[in-house]
Amino acid sequence: MKLFRQIIVVSICIWGLLSFSEPVHASGSKTETVTYKIRYQGKTYSKKALVYVPANYDKQKQYDVLYFLHGSGDSATGFYENSHYKQVLDKLAKQGKLQNTLVVFPTFYPSQAFVTGDYQKDDKLSRFFARTELMGALIPKVEAKYSTYAKSTTKKELQQTRAHRAIGGFSMGAITSWYVFEEQLPYFKTFVTLGGDSWVIQEDGGGTATKQTAKKLAQTPKKYPDLDFKILAGAGSRDPAAELLQKQIREMKKYRGFNDTDLKYYELPGAHHTLEATVTLFEHYAKQIF
Repeated sequence: MKLFRQIIVVSICIWGLLSFSEPVHASGSKTETVTYKIRYQGKTYSKKALVYVPANYDKQKQYDVLYFLHGSGDSATGFYENSHYKQVLDKLAKQGKLQNTLVVFPTFYPSQAFVTGDYQKDDKLSRFFARTELMGALIPKVEAKYSTYAKSTTKKELQQTRAHRAIGGFSMGAITSWYVFEEQLPYFKTFVTLGGDSWVIQEDGGGTATKQTAKKLAQTPKKYPDLDFKILAGAGSRDPAAELLQKQIREMKKYRGFNDTDLKYYELPGAHHTLEATVTLFEHYAKQIF
């Protein structure tokens, strides 16, 4: 599994997904940038996230927000541009599958210097993003700038508007989203985990420590029995993550709090661990996110 991931990272680098260049604006919908600072291991880093702003954005209206993360070795810009998410989101909006939605593309890397292909280091950054950076820096900046359902960025207001906030991602981005489910359920209702299992116990834990992983994740709905949620998981049938996810989700459904309504799994026939497969999986679940 580690060797497979290393091949994926090399492929991503070849494709030029480590680009940190500014996106180009277009008519109709827009791609904008939000900048913010974080403090990590004693150093301050200036970070940015891309924001897909739908056509006819109106500050007088309220918008749902999806935070969507890239995989290991990638960047927010690379993930967004190489997967053509602007065009994908434009199409979904026209089809009525994901309307009036801001989509934020952040990165869990403090800077490009942290892109090493080391999954243990990525996992550490992923946990920091989920536990500290997401709610402590990124979301307050995004939801203060744009018109969302949150009238302010106080904890109380963000909790009260959780039904209009979702997080998801591909590969390591999905792993990050599982951490967010465990750590930040009061702030999010929907979790879109594509091509990545939970590493809450150990690396590849959905398949290698299945019972322990499911038991740990089951503590979250038990802790917040009044909070509803949706987990929309998926992978290509030829993606090594598919087996890990299948085992994890089957075990999770043995626990009270997880059922076929709030925990879904979709497998894309013949698809591998690729950006193309992720886009198709995303489109499959788009109408169910909000």
